[in-house]
Amino acid sequence: MTRVALDAMGSDHDPGVLVAGATAAGQDGVDVILVGDSDVLTPLVAEYGCTAEIVHAADVITMAENPGRAVRDKRNASIVVACRLVAEGKAQGLVSAGSTGASLTAAVLELGRIEGVLRPAIAAIIPTTDRGGVLLDAGANPECKPEHLFQFAAMGVALARARLNIDNPTVGLLNNGSEEGKGRAIDKTVYALLKDSDLNFVGNVEGRDLLMGTADVIVTDGFTGNAVLKSSEATAERLVDLVRLGLSDTLSDHPELAQHILPPLVAVRNRMNPDRYGGASLLGVDGVVTIAHGTANAEAIASALRMTYEVAGLGLVDSIRASVSS
Repeated sequence: MTRVALDAMGSDHDPGVLVAGATAAGQDGVDVILVGDSDVLTPLVAEYGCTAEIVHAADVITMAENPGRAVRDKRNASIVVACRLVAEGKAQGLVSAGSTGASLTAAVLELGRIEGVLRPAIAAIIPTTDRGGVLLDAGANPECKPEHLFQFAAMGVALARARLNIDNPTVGLLNNGSEEGKGRAIDKTVYALLKDSDLNFVGNVEGRDLLMGTADVIVTDGFTGNAVLKSSEATAERLVDLVRLGLSDTLSDHPELAQHILPPLVAVRNRMNPDRYGGASLLGVDGVVTIAHGTANAEAIASALRMTYEVAGLGLVDSIRASVSS
């Protein structure tokens, strides 16, 4: 049986938002374990009609705390207990919208890294013009060495195969130009490593290629990846708002056009909406871990739980283990 642990105290929102998300996911057949303060969660479970089990965790790690110190000092924190449930086989995956640093640290300490993995990486699924793509690292490693980026590519390929059903994913290196020889010294070294590998490397890709499907897996360091991801999400959201604003006068004068104009616009908004993708996968740890936005609403939490439930049954960890050892 596949069960997903939810860090019910880790979020910019109050726990009610997470319980609402767990309730929605539960209605779709996801078996959720709520991890957090039972005194807080018990009345919320009753309020929302949630059927999830509650596992008590007395402490919370806030966004303001030092992640490494907090994880070591607060052994009963919700994110630590959630990771422990996965390590003990009581859950097959976990979701947290709390401190990314705390989630990363707790996952490494409680689950351990897959043998051979140099550094775990955060991989985000991004909407493209066709089937979707993978961007990593999206925030775990602000500074990287060439061998880290090369390994990120291999792990990203494993995710693209498992989650996006792409047989032979293409790999691109995010750079400031498409020509070979562009970029910093690290980019040139990584380019050579990827070019000489068995991966389906298509060369450098630029920021404008991110949503175009130029490469199925786009590799970069965590600082750049996080900035690019947040920028693209905000741009897509604002673009849809601007189109809607621009159409408001036309639709006011010609309401009969709404049935033709609004459905495609809503479809584009839904496709670009990061909430439908649930969260990002933490690759390289010996378990299925999904990191959601701290601002994730109930819809996004439900999507993250569904995604984690799905990924837990895809054998992703074993695929990464094989890709790293080969």
